[in-house]
Amino acid sequence: MPKAQGKIDEFVFVLLAGVILIAILMVAWTTPTEVAPKVSPSSVDMTTVIGGVEAFTLNISGKLTGVRLTASGDIASWIKFTSNNFDVSKSTLAEVKLTVPKTALLKTYTGLITVTSEGGSKTIPVTIVVEKEVIRALESRN
Repeated sequence: MPKAQGKIDEFVFVLLAGVILIAILMVAWTTPTEVAPKVSPSSVDMTTVIGGVEAFTLNISGKLTGVRLTASGDIASWIKFTSNNFDVSKSTLAEVKLTVPKTALLKTYTGLITVTSEGGSKTIPVTIVVEKEVIRALESRN
């Protein structure tokens, strides 16, 4: 075998090994160590009145670290979370308090609640209908 042919074979072998190593490192570095959070309910639809205060609960599940809750959209300033910046080992309940300002108009408002962790995020659409008077189903039965 000619001497030049041996050097080319050695170079191709080293080059192939380098490409394989880079591919393995890219997969290892880009694979998240935890999955995105699972959240229920998947959406929130609510009817309330001007100045009304409502509460609902989000069930957040998974093995999650650094869970952060944020609100955006028309209702961002109306939403407060009882807890934020926490870890989840299996499942946890996060209470959400919604306070409609006395200056709100009678209309439908939309927004999002985003649950973010180290593994990703989940977005929950929120629709709030502000009416003059809300007649609850249980009240109408009496």
